Amino acid sequence: MTCSACARSVEEGLSRHAGVAAAHVNFATGVASVRFDGTVDVDELRATIESLGYRAPVERDHDAAEAEREAAKQQMRRAEAFIDLIFGWAGAVRAGGSPSLRRYSRRVLDSGRETEEAREFWAGQDVPAVLERWRAELRSPDRLHVVVPAPGQDRTEATWRTIAELVGVEAEGLPVR
Repeated sequence: MTCSACARSVEEGLSRHAGVAAAHVNFATGVASVRFDGTVDVDELRATIESLGYRAPVERDHDAAEAEREAAKQQMRRAEAFIDLIFGWAGAVRAGGSPSLRRYSRRVLDSGRETEEAREFWAGQDVPAVLERWRAELRSPDRLHVVVPAPGQDRTEATWRTIAELVGVEAEGLPVR
């Protein structure tokens, strides 16, 4: 799925089924959420999506699937924070400091953020604060679009497709690189 028009066509196709209360498709993640009563045949919904040219794996237990996705996101955030921690430590060593990783970690992960290292590290982890710093640098801060590629999605392609959609250009067939 490459654009909001794709998402709309799937939403419209799903909404045509009797018993479907609402259908929403997030084109960036390629995930459709459908609220329906017990009379809807899930296999018919899948067939509709596939007839439009998209894959349609069905998660019958939405809550369990959502909990699994959230756990995966948390694990990814922990891994990213750990990588940031390692790079921060390497930077401290390059700058002439000689703390052990254990000692550096204790100072940085200090919940009170009492040390300079802790304040610097957590400033990079605080997404609202980072976005506010970016907004302050913009000439016209009324809009700020942050492109977050889905896991495994090519960053350049995700960025290009998002920008193309924002400005109303069809991204298909245009060179990405």
